[in-house]
Amino acid sequence: MMVVTAAAIPLAAGLIWLQREPKPVVTFLLSEQDRPSIPDFAIGNPDGSSFSLKDYKGKVVIVNFWATWCKPCEVEIPWLMDFEKRYGNSGLAVLGIATNEEGWNIVSPYIKARAVSYRVGLSSAWAPTELLGLPNVLPTTLLLDKTGRLAGWRQGLMTQDRFEVAINTLLNQ
Repeated sequence: MMVVTAAAIPLAAGLIWLQREPKPVVTFLLSEQDRPSIPDFAIGNPDGSSFSLKDYKGKVVIVNFWATWCKPCEVEIPWLMDFEKRYGNSGLAVLGIATNEEGWNIVSPYIKARAVSYRVGLSSAWAPTELLGLPNVLPTTLLLDKTGRLAGWRQGLMTQDRFEVAINTLLNQ
């Protein structure tokens, strides 16, 4: 027998209900009918160009907001590289968005030293706050479904197995 409980989380103008299920635990994925659209936003590249979320429609997208000084963010980076390596051919894209005020001068050497294999951009704006009304917490990870809607989000360090369950759930929808 499955026991389902719900916790209300304010998000933007309304409430979204998150379901908790016994193993495997995915506490942050929204049901398909409760997934809000989020506005597209541009993310800066080191060469001065930019990319946007709309470039990834049709894919499951992990958008991870982080900073070079954030220790939990550093823990997640290898997981994110592994996920893109294992699930990239199945339709997963990982985007890292650095929020360092110092800009590329500090971010570029950091990602090079760690051989970050997924796309990394820099944003001067705190997109989770501006788009979704979330507090400024790092890391903040958004999961977008194949239609570009917000399927879930997590603030703070999340376990690798929960990420993986969520990825598989979204790739199979």
